[in-house]
Amino acid sequence: MSSNSPTAYVPSAVVAYQGPTDRRGSRWVATITRGQGSVNRFRVAVPYEQGPDAAAAAVVARFNECMGAEWRVTGPALSLDGGTRYAYPCGVQVGITDEQALDAVAALLSAEQWSSDHLCTVADMVRETGRTINEPA
Repeated sequence: MSSNSPTAYVPSAVVAYQGPTDRRGSRWVATITRGQGSVNRFRVAVPYEQGPDAAAAAVVARFNECMGAEWRVTGPALSLDGGTRYAYPCGVQVGITDEQALDAVAALLSAEQWSSDHLCTVADMVRETGRTINEPA
C-alpha cells in the first residue's frame, strides 16, 4: 500500500545557516512547524558562534514557553545537506531509555512462567520509552 506520508515520523527542529548581510552577521535559524499558519511556526535565531545546537535548544525553549509543553532535543542532529542545514529530533521527555526497557522486558520474561498479565506489563514498559501502543479494537 502506497502513501503520500511517512508511516512514522519524529517531530524535529530544523536549523539552517544564514550568511551575513549588510545589517547583521552570520547566524543559525531554527524552526519548529506544527501545522499551517504562523501561529504554528516557532522561529529563533542565534549568532553563528553559538552554533546549531544552541539554536535547536533555543527554538525548543520557545516552543515550550508558547505551547506549555515539555519538549527537549531527543537525539543527535541529522545533516540535511552536508553542513548548513540540520534536523534535530525533539519531543516529550521519555520515562526510560530503549535499553532500559529491553533489559526490563528480558528480566521479566526470564524470571517466571508467562501469563497474559506479562503482555500488559511489557506494553507499559514500551510506553515508558515514549512509544504509542494502540489498544486492540
